[in-house]
Amino acid sequence: VTPDAAAAQGSAPPPAAATPTAFELQLFYADRTWNWDDGAAYFAQDRRMRAWTSTPDAASVAEGTWHLSNDGEMCMNLVWRSTTYAPKPIRTCFSHRVRNGIVEQRKEPDGQWYSFRHAS
Repeated sequence: VTPDAAAAQGSAPPPAAATPTAFELQLFYADRTWNWDDGAAYFAQDRRMRAWTSTPDAASVAEGTWHLSNDGEMCMNLVWRSTTYAPKPIRTCFSHRVRNGIVEQRKEPDGQWYSFRHAS
């Protein structure tokens, strides 16, 4: 539906979303920690990172790197280690967009968009 067609039908087009640059994403991630329900991940300024999880049955640690692109993507390349399994490399990527002044994030390739909360 074109914007003119949407207006003719009495509904506004969805708000446009902007894609943050790699520089803007760095401000969200560098020297910050993501806290999860069962662990955390630290994003160092030099693009190295460490992560850990802990459940009643197991604990895991990871080391690796994080990367940014000018198309709004942040990817983590981590090798997870645990006493219960062999080292396992995992690449996880998230896309970002800014819509109505709110930064949104989704896990690639097909996650749902949600508000990306980050420390000020």
